[in-house]
Amino acid sequence: DAELKKSPALAALINQSPGVMATFNFQTMTYDYISANVKQLLGYDSTLLKGISGAEFGINTFHPDHIAILNEISPVLNKYYSEY
Repeated sequence: DAELKKSPALAALINQSPGVMATFNFQTMTYDYISANVKQLLGYDSTLLKGISGAEFGINTFHPDHIAILNEISPVLNKYYSEY
C-alpha cells in the first residue's frame, strides 16, 4: 500500500489490469494487500478484505463445491507451503 501511494502510475496500472493483485502474508496468514479492482472484477471491496485470513476469505467467498475440493487437496497445499 505504501509503495503504491508513492507511485500513482503503478497503482493505476495494477487497478486497471484484467486480474486482481494481492499480497498474502504467510506469517500472519492474512492478506496485506488486495488491489482495488477486486470490486470491479469480483464484487468485493478491497478495504473489507485487507487483513482477513485466507481461510476466512475462502469460507466467505468460495462456492461450497469448491470448498469441498480445497478440503481434499489441503494436505498437499499445507505440505507445499510448509516446505517453501
